[in-house]
Amino acid sequence: FTGNALWAIHVISALVCAGTIILTGLMARLLGGTEWVQGLAALASATAIVLLATGSLYAYDVFDEFWWTFCATILIVLLRDEHPRRWLMFGLVAGLGLLTKDTILFWGFALVVGLGLSPQRRLLFTRWTLFGGLIAFALVLPFLLWNAANGWASFQYWANYHHYHSASGSPLDFLTNQILNMNPFSLLLWGAGLWYFFSARGARYRVFGWAYLILFVLFLAIQGKSYFLAPAYPPLFAGGAML
Repeated sequence: FTGNALWAIHVISALVCAGTIILTGLMARLLGGTEWVQGLAALASATAIVLLATGSLYAYDVFDEFWWTFCATILIVLLRDEHPRRWLMFGLVAGLGLLTKDTILFWGFALVVGLGLSPQRRLLFTRWTLFGGLIAFALVLPFLLWNAANGWASFQYWANYHHYHSASGSPLDFLTNQILNMNPFSLLLWGAGLWYFFSARGARYRVFGWAYLILFVLFLAIQGKSYFLAPAYPPLFAGGAML
């Protein structure tokens, strides 16, 4: 239909990026925010420099950001309603994210640990959690089989990642890059989001505060790129808009 038109590829990325922005506003709504709160959260995502950059390119990063945000949205519903069956949908979306980019594994790890540190930790220990994990595993199984047949190429790449890419620098450098990458004007908002999730008002959703801190330390430890943390900000935007 479009042939080799470059604009068609950019439209796909832009639409996926728009999906991330819409989900950010939806998270604010699920947290109980008014229309103004929803708009503020969505605006923060729409003006985040990293999200704008990936939304203008046809690369897996823009899809990765969408899947992370989709998972976060499902988890908010799960925590709000305390309905463990939602883990099935979470597993489906996480599995699709794994087919896009491996870094969603870090998000999943941070959420599991963060939930374990939160008052809602009991929601981890259900049969639905296991079923959701099995759905994600089934989706990523072809990828694992391909790696097994090809010398675990993907795992070798990640094991030697720091040899191919520059390190993230000191903790201060990493934090500075977060502020610049996400737009300095949004610092107060996502900082307020961290405060919200660790406050009494946001205690039900504290997992997102823990998950951000866990990922910050983890990406520093493995010398990951500063933009790896970008998909963890939409929940913070939603939480910050609630204050």
